[in-house]
Parts: sequence; structure tokens; C-alpha cells
Amino acid sequence: VMTRRYWIGVASCNHVQLGVKGGFCQVCHGKAQPLKRMSKNDVIIYYSPTKELGVKDRFQSFSAIGRLIDDDIYQFSMTETFSPYRRNVEFYTSITPVNIHSILYHLDFITDVQHYGQKFRYGLFEITKKDAMTIWKAMIHQ
Repeated sequence: VMTRRYWIGVASCNHVQLGVKGGFCQVCHGKAQPLKRMSKNDVIIYYSPTKELGVKDRFQSFSAIGRLIDDDIYQFSMTETFSPYRRNVEFYTSITPVNIHSILYHLDFITDVQHYGQKFRYGLFEITKKDAMTIWKAMIHQ
């Protein structure tokens, strides 16, 4: 039996919302390789440093949680020059974004609270079930 794994994906909130509406996840500027690390039934939690890409608005919030519903990785043509890879995700609808600062000290994957942003530079990384539950609980109890 495959064990469910938990992942943090990083994207601006407006891009995350496109994925929530469209039922997909896309990470690391559309690369396929990171998506191959995830499996059906894994959970992806999005962290959005900003509301909009390129705008330093200090949103710094976990913005969506979803479950991968299959093992398909497919390419989607967004523009003539950009065809990112995606996976199908069922997003949970009864959650509210939560600012990372409200739960920073409760997350084991944050080893240096002063420089917590370093971790998110990877674009996609695995976290423990405990950390995933901490984030999920914060997002449903607003």
C-alpha cells in the first residue's frame, strides 16, 4: 500500500486560484519532473508568497489544499510559447488562506524562523503529515 505523502507547492495566489478553478496543479514554472515525484492521493498545499506574481505584497499565506486524483501528467498549451505540465487535483473548498506567521512556530519543516522563506525557493518539497495537519487545521478554523 502506498503511503500518502504531503507536499508544499509555491505559487502566487492568483495562479493558485486558476488551478483551484481548473482542478489542476502546476509547479516550478511548469516543469514535468517535480510533478513526477507526487502520486495519486498525495496532498498538495500551496504557499503563496504574494497575491500576484511579481508584486511584493507580503501575502505570505497558505492558499489552497488539494488531493491528486490520478497519476496523469499532461501538457497544457497556455500560450504559443508556454506549455506547462499539470496534474489533476481535487481542491478542498471549505478552507481560508492562513498567514504563515500565525503558525510559523508550529511547523517542523521551518528550522530557521528568521529565514523561513529559504525553504520555499524549491518550488515543491515534501513535508510531514504532522505539518500538513497543522496547516489544514489552521485553514479550516478561521
